[in-house]
Amino acid sequence: MVEGGNDPPSSNSIVIRTMNFAYPGQPPLFANFNLHVAPGSRCLLVGANGSGKTSLLKILAGKHMVGGRDVVQVLLLDEVTVDLDVVARMDLLDFLKEECEQRGSTIVYATHIFDGLETWATHLAYIQDGELKRTEKLSELHELKSCANLLSVVESWLRSEAKTEKKKPANTIAQPKKSSPFDASPFRSSRHIAYYR
Repeated sequence: MVEGGNDPPSSNSIVIRTMNFAYPGQPPLFANFNLHVAPGSRCLLVGANGSGKTSLLKILAGKHMVGGRDVVQVLLLDEVTVDLDVVARMDLLDFLKEECEQRGSTIVYATHIFDGLETWATHLAYIQDGELKRTEKLSELHELKSCANLLSVVESWLRSEAKTEKKKPANTIAQPKKSSPFDASPFRSSRHIAYYR
């Protein structure tokens, strides 16, 4: 269910209405995409690799411009706890929860690590191939009542998704791959880890 309405959004909410976005030379990633994240929410952004989570965060952060948009006061997190140990991860999540509750700020957190998030998150948005499949309050997620944890719920969605045929791009223009002498190296850096020489 995509939340919406005609009420003007507060400065701490996120409202996307009928957004369209495509990378150059690619088919649309988002077509008529709608999302409403209420102020004060801690919304988990979930989906398989390549579903559009990071692209959506980049659009919200203004790294990809999509027409006119208002500046919103939110915290956008993309896999920020992946390199943290359990104690540091829980301390960071507790700090973010406290800040959210005290200041009424809004957080959108894309992650594949779900340990302990059942009590941290207030909302969940599930993206599949650039399409918003579900968005709802975590407390109203009926699968969570019958599954052991949030990981089990998301795993069942992703396994079901993997069984269905993926969208096949039509007439895409192949982008030349940039080569690097480090392409074959096991020490190639990622967005999470930087290697120093």
